[in-house]
Amino acid sequence: MVSLPILRYELPINKELRLTYDVSLELYENRQVSAEEYEAGGILLGSIYDDFIQIEAISIPGGSDIRKPFFFQRDRDRAQRLINQAHEYSQGLTNYLGEWHTHYQKIPQPSSLDISEMQKTFEKSKIPLQFIVAIIVGNSDFIGNLWVGFQDKNGLRLCSEQTD
Repeated sequence: MVSLPILRYELPINKELRLTYDVSLELYENRQVSAEEYEAGGILLGSIYDDFIQIEAISIPGGSDIRKPFFFQRDRDRAQRLINQAHEYSQGLTNYLGEWHTHYQKIPQPSSLDISEMQKTFEKSKIPLQFIVAIIVGNSDFIGNLWVGFQDKNGLRLCSEQTD
């Protein structure tokens, strides 16, 4: 049996963030491979365990999302429907964990707009979590070309990848 790798990141709350292989592959497949392509993005869905948080699914862009080469805005109503469906289907185990989008950058970094939008999203969120996760997908040709951030009341911070 083949073991598929799980990307892991250290969170500042004494938990590890894990991205399943399927999620990592989906993020990779939605990267911007040329400057003319539009940004993609969506929501992060997953579960919270005692020692780790696992992102188990993402939404991908839909026809009602706004996509431009340097901008992505998801349709809030569509995202909320997906969150509600996942929560109900999992009998309350799957939750909204944050947001993801792409940048046409080899080393992805949040823009000043990304930083302010994540702060607004965190402040407006009605979920009981005291944080949200932000992922920016770079355009390099390998799975895991990600900037992973943690947004809480102290701001947006970069999470380091775990390699051991």
